[in-house]
Amino acid sequence: MIRLAHLSDIHVTAPDCRWRRGDWFNKRLSSWINLRFLGRGQRFAHTDAVLKALRDDLREQHVDHVIFSGDATALGFAEETARAAELLGVGGPDALPGLAVPGNHDYTTHADRASGHFEKHFAPWQYGERIGDAVYPFAQRVGPAWLVGVNSATPNVWPWDASGGVGAEQLARLEALLARLDGGPRILVTHYPVLLANGRRENGRTTCGTWTRWWMWPGGTASACGCTATATTLTSTPPGTRHRSRTSAPAARRSAARGRTASTPSTAPT
Repeated sequence: MIRLAHLSDIHVTAPDCRWRRGDWFNKRLSSWINLRFLGRGQRFAHTDAVLKALRDDLREQHVDHVIFSGDATALGFAEETARAAELLGVGGPDALPGLAVPGNHDYTTHADRASGHFEKHFAPWQYGERIGDAVYPFAQRVGPAWLVGVNSATPNVWPWDASGGVGAEQLARLEALLARLDGGPRILVTHYPVLLANGRRENGRTTCGTWTRWWMWPGGTASACGCTATATTLTSTPPGTRHRSRTSAPAARRSAARGRTASTPSTAPT
């Protein structure tokens, strides 16, 4: 039996983020307005305290692996990414083993994606089997299971656009990677869902439908996408049988009211 903790969309902020002139004309400005004036900042005001409680709880629960499926940041700044990795204990002296893929907030602008700061700060959680030198997709073996990280995050221009996609080249690498993995259940980790819980394609997501057939290989059992935070226990079963998982709300959610140390909002552009 292995215990997996899945979390995402923590939207960490940081002080003294470096704004550039171009940020007045890309999605970072609208994201900042959402954070500062439209309620997102209030909803994530206790992020620091919650993440510290969560990190302590995961150690107490003896979790085998952490799955992080994106949106570490609020505005995609490198300073936010570094702070998110620190709060999650990525690469620290008492670091938990984990897997991480980015979300659309981590690639708020094209420059954020090109800089590779998400991949830099979350590198300890991005080791694994891969095809060639490409970062994505990659696979990590955890007990009897394979965790397969796929990048479905893309930078967008328009304020209302939060769509994502995988792309033909990554799909081709995914197919090759899956073909060479040893047996065992496979858990797909990506920010956007392949399909909704009812089995339908999510409207407006170019990720979905386009690559569902790559997921439907023998042994594929589950997916871990963004906008959830659950602890999962995966019980190994003989080949050809179903794999069952149990999910429960993490103690950090119950601990949200404990902490009163608010995250510092990113400073306004000057």
